[in-house]
Amino acid sequence: MSLRPLNQRPSNNFLIFRYFNLAAEELRFNIQGREGNLLVIANIQKYKLTDSNPYFQIPLSLSTSAIAPININRTQNTSLVFSSTINSRLMCQFCWYYITVFQNMTLNRNTFTNFSINVTEPIRAYNSIPLMN
Repeated sequence: MSLRPLNQRPSNNFLIFRYFNLAAEELRFNIQGREGNLLVIANIQKYKLTDSNPYFQIPLSLSTSAIAPININRTQNTSLVFSSTINSRLMCQFCWYYITVFQNMTLNRNTFTNFSINVTEPIRAYNSIPLMN
């Protein structure tokens, strides 16, 4: 993914990624910086959210993030892990995960920010189909 330089208009300096967890017991979002500086925040939205507006769950500022912000420089990578032992209060099944990647403000406003993001789930017995001979 690429974020445009801050001096170009119109320029959004963030991208929002959304992932629906159907039944995984562990999720790992891998984020790798390729060029520039990044700030990563995240939140979840339960499928049947009844106590607040669902749009408030999308992390667009540090106050709406459920995790501490993560700074990533060029050639660094990080993993956001949600499981029963790591970030357990954010592990839910049948819910949306939102991850927002911001372009950190740098002295050089002419640079692009490039990064990659992917999600992995461990293979469990209930989601693999046995082969019959």
